[in-house]
Amino acid sequence: MVGRAQDGWRARVGLVMPSTNTAFEGWLPRVAPEGVSFHFGRMPFSRATSIENALEEMESEERAAVRRVMDCEPDALLYACTASSILKGVEGDRALIAKLREQTGVPCTTIAEAIVRAFERLGVSRICIASPYPAKFDRLESDFFNSAGLEVVDVHGLDLNDPADMCDVPPGEIYRFARSVWNPSADALLVTCAAFRGQSVVAALEEDLGVPVVTSLTASLWAGLRIAGVMTPVHGFGAILSQPGRPYD
Repeated sequence: MVGRAQDGWRARVGLVMPSTNTAFEGWLPRVAPEGVSFHFGRMPFSRATSIENALEEMESEERAAVRRVMDCEPDALLYACTASSILKGVEGDRALIAKLREQTGVPCTTIAEAIVRAFERLGVSRICIASPYPAKFDRLESDFFNSAGLEVVDVHGLDLNDPADMCDVPPGEIYRFARSVWNPSADALLVTCAAFRGQSVVAALEEDLGVPVVTSLTASLWAGLRIAGVMTPVHGFGAILSQPGRPYD
């Protein structure tokens, strides 16, 4: 059997994501444990239509994007679009995970499921949400996580409609926005959207709020590593990643 060379000798993690996302590819390889590589498939996401229509069009390319990533023989696959899961609802998200597992034959998850699992691992049940989304998506997001077993005590968004704009919000603005929407009746803060670079301010938010903070990107890295069998903690990006390794399931 031919061995694995170079970056992915320990594990390969595949991700399929909207074509507009620029957050994953720079950050994940920079902070992941040695020997872990990431391989990306893009699903076309139109900026000329509504988010709902763009997500529907994107999903028509899902199977092809997954197939191309699987050519890299990853050990795990992550469906990396939080908004898509929110629109599907909890049962639709679980059906997507089952479909991906059947298609690929490797462990799979979505960002939304990873977020739920992360809060379960942290022993958290009451959350406050900061997002870049418009109000209608915030309502859907609250419904999703409530249905998944979390209690959402508050949710606020930046009312952005263009995913490219979500990628370009600077860290200082994300930090101040998250601080402004924090509700102390919650036990933890969730900063959602895989295009929203909340991972860069997680450590500061946890220090200043005194509670766990999970983002779509930190939950993605945690889940991707754990389902690929890599248990090494990653420090500097919040409580979920810095915990001693335990399997995802």
